[in-house]
Amino acid sequence: MKKDFRNRLTDFLIIIINVSFVLALFFGEFFYIKNANARTRESNRQTFINTNVSLGSMTNNYLIGESHLCRSWAYYLNNESKAGRTKTMDEAIDFISESIIDNTVMAHIIYKNGDNSLKGYSTKARKDTNDNTVDYTSLKEVFASASEGMNISSSFMNPINISKSLAFYTEVKLVDPNDNTKQVDAYLLRVVLLNNLREEWTFPSGSFDRLEVAIVDRDGKYILSGNSFANESFYEYYKSYNATTSSGVEEFKNKIRTGSGYLTMNDYSHEKCFIAYSQLNSIEDWTILTYIPLSDINDVHNDWLVIAIIGFGLAALFIFDLVVLLFLNKNLKSTAKIADNANKAKTDFLSTMSHDIRTPMNAIVGLTTIARQDPTNSPATQDALNKIELASNHLLTLINDILDISKVESGKLAFNPLTFSITETFENLINISQPMIKSKHIDFAFYKHDIKYEWLYADKLRLSQIFTNILSNALKYTNENGKVQLGIKELDSEKEGYTRLVYIVKDNGIGMSPEFLQKLYEPFSRATDSRVNSIQGTGLGLAIVKQMVTLMEGDIECQSELGVGTTFTVTLDLQIAEKPQEEVSSNEENLDFSHINVLVTEDNDINWEIISTLLEMNGIKSERATNGKEALELMEDENSKGRFDLIFMDIQMPVMNGLDATREIRKFNKDIPIIAMTADAFSENVTECLEAGMNGHIAKPIDMKLVLAEIRKIKK
Repeated sequence: MKKDFRNRLTDFLIIIINVSFVLALFFGEFFYIKNANARTRESNRQTFINTNVSLGSMTNNYLIGESHLCRSWAYYLNNESKAGRTKTMDEAIDFISESIIDNTVMAHIIYKNGDNSLKGYSTKARKDTNDNTVDYTSLKEVFASASEGMNISSSFMNPINISKSLAFYTEVKLVDPNDNTKQVDAYLLRVVLLNNLREEWTFPSGSFDRLEVAIVDRDGKYILSGNSFANESFYEYYKSYNATTSSGVEEFKNKIRTGSGYLTMNDYSHEKCFIAYSQLNSIEDWTILTYIPLSDINDVHNDWLVIAIIGFGLAALFIFDLVVLLFLNKNLKSTAKIADNANKAKTDFLSTMSHDIRTPMNAIVGLTTIARQDPTNSPATQDALNKIELASNHLLTLINDILDISKVESGKLAFNPLTFSITETFENLINISQPMIKSKHIDFAFYKHDIKYEWLYADKLRLSQIFTNILSNALKYTNENGKVQLGIKELDSEKEGYTRLVYIVKDNGIGMSPEFLQKLYEPFSRATDSRVNSIQGTGLGLAIVKQMVTLMEGDIECQSELGVGTTFTVTLDLQIAEKPQEEVSSNEENLDFSHINVLVTEDNDINWEIISTLLEMNGIKSERATNGKEALELMEDENSKGRFDLIFMDIQMPVMNGLDATREIRKFNKDIPIIAMTADAFSENVTECLEAGMNGHIAKPIDMKLVLAEIRKIKK
């Protein structure tokens, strides 16, 4: 009897334990799904906000670029006037027509005052006519919007092609049509389609399918809008479909006008929507808005089949606990696969972005290099070209920052050590900083102590990146006539064969708050401060510096006080090296390239023009193939045997890409050097090129020093 009781008690306890375990697992799973859904919603919200910031950055770059192009036209016309060669209206129109290579862009020139006020001519005529006259008398609002350093219109209907457009404008001097001995003021407008701006935007692949974008001015009027933005004004839209008061509307306006963030509101269908907003730095009164139904942010796709399987497994736990373990194992594999897919999507997006931006950047940098060689350039033209070069280098820095942070996060950042002079490195650092130092009249001091070892062995490029990021930040965030001190010293290292380099940058700039110092090294972190909103940057520089210093087993410290200044100290143990022998003789520096013939495989006409011109400037002959198939046919032709000394091969081309063409050429010619010359700049792309049979890789924008270095290898 007692035994039966004990058995029943044991069975009861086992049942209680199993039931408790099952219930614990059940409720644990319930709360896990609930918390996971909450995290997914928060992640969706943050991704959407970051998308808004990215679109704002793309828009800023586009507006600044278009404005610079308009000003470059005006520089030429106004410099001609200063030199006593003032252009007539027809001459000005002819000059600008020849410089426009984009069929979607046109220029209008209209007189500012006089009998012909706001009337003039276009570089294009109306469809099926020879009439290229324009009249802006009824479009005075075109000249109403302006920002520091940029004049730009609101959207308007282009009188030539009756399409929604934007205009970038500036003033020029022309010959008076009534008295050719006098000058008159005129407006020069660069008119672009609104769709051109939309095409600049890049969206995360497969995310937020119902996302829409609008740009509004200070009064909430739409510069550009998607279908879901109703009414004539965004503020009227808000007031029409949301219960609010007059003070509530004013608070809403101030929030949109003065900062960046997000909010929820009712849309025209009374559905809750999520709005992210941020100011455009290039035009301080414009705000970019991104819209999406709130249900898309909160929508979490739970796999109910998986949940049902878990429930069945919990019920079957009484019979066989292994079912649950097997399911959990399957679930872990599924989670890992999702993470791998997400990481691949991120890599694909960055690779596409890198290629698509580097391709036009090659044209900008190359054409600027060619134009600067023209000895007839006026000082103003040379100054404009210098500014284009600075803007191009800034954009490349932003691209490289984004790629570097991606490499750091994925663990693919590689170091390439070499022997270099630390003294020369700091001389170069100071030299490239001089333009900003002089333009802001900064009291700059450089000092060094106890530099026993000039020659070191480390990754010079990454070290320069660390030093440049910290110094450029100090210069950017220090007011005019401020002070910046740069110092280096060497200490004894605990590691044999190493020296401890201490790098110190101190400024009396705007400083940082204790709150911001807590997140100083987080990617995309920038202080919310009206003093820094106009300073360009991605907020990635210090994040990259911190990661690089950590990977080099070094240390970085920051002391800062708001309104007083900032001091950065970087400490690194670097390997000591001997001074290297000179590798290049003076005879090799002056090699004759006149007997070199290069085949350039390039489908882009502008890129071909740039590359061929740069080669010709160095005495190198070149021929073109517009795709991989043409290059293959040239190499297979018996008459072309021995004709080329080197092939520069683009990768992404129509008909046959560069990788396939290289593989085919290697089947019958294994000797001719083939160098990739492409906008694909990831390490994976370089590896893929080498595996296809190429001998090297040069990333666009093209650096002629690298091109000549590859050609020197052939001459040896």
